[in-house]
Amino acid sequence: IKQAAAGRNVRFYTDWIESRARSLLPDSRGVSLIIYSTLDPSVQRAAAMALNRGLSGEGKKRNAGEGAIVAIDHDGAVRAMVGGSDYAKTQYNRAVQALRQPGSAFKLFAYLAAMESGLTPTDRYTDRKVTVDGWSPKNYNGKFNGDMSAREAFARSINTIAVQISEKVGRPRVAAMAKRLGISTHVAPLASLPLGTEEVKLIDLASAYAAVANGGHLAPAYAIVEITSLEGEVLYRRTPHPPIAVLAYPTVKSMTELLTSVVR
Repeated sequence: IKQAAAGRNVRFYTDWIESRARSLLPDSRGVSLIIYSTLDPSVQRAAAMALNRGLSGEGKKRNAGEGAIVAIDHDGAVRAMVGGSDYAKTQYNRAVQALRQPGSAFKLFAYLAAMESGLTPTDRYTDRKVTVDGWSPKNYNGKFNGDMSAREAFARSINTIAVQISEKVGRPRVAAMAKRLGISTHVAPLASLPLGTEEVKLIDLASAYAAVANGGHLAPAYAIVEITSLEGEVLYRRTPHPPIAVLAYPTVKSMTELLTSVVR
């Protein structure tokens, strides 16, 4: 059953690249094409099974009936995509079409913007009640934890400190950082912005994290390497672009340190 689900759910990926191919070759309507993609079948199978496990486990506990996964390589190559629980039931691709609140995953942009302005992982902050424009963010566990470093605040996903950092560096800078790394949707500079209240696309968020993982270079998602006719004529071939730096290496190094502390 799991293998069948993995095979069936590759249709989210193939539908997506077919639409991308038609955009690249608008005059190809009704023409049969051979598309060479970045898909890794083993990663795709793992992604389909992981989503299945997540929805039947944690998803059930939290009353979540749907989910999505996208796996992106360092240069933006999409290796796997599952846009929903079952393609036979729903063809809506949540990996590329849905707008959802990213929650604490958005804190990345607040900390990156702050690091460009001089924040270091050892800087001290106080987890306490904070009020901005009449709004007071709460932590996940409902408690305040006092004095700690920026590294610990990020590792423990402390909301009050993320908001303090965002207010200090300026919300427009946090929003601009998100746009710089590839968030294509509108991001309003709200007080709650670092807590991920503005809706984004999953594929954009993955691309943004890939930019940190690859050392600070833009990683726009792509899946098509080449398109040919049935006769073998090359109609499109992706041209490798020189890396576009969007983050300085010291910023990436500090951010990687924070992200590693989450796992540790």
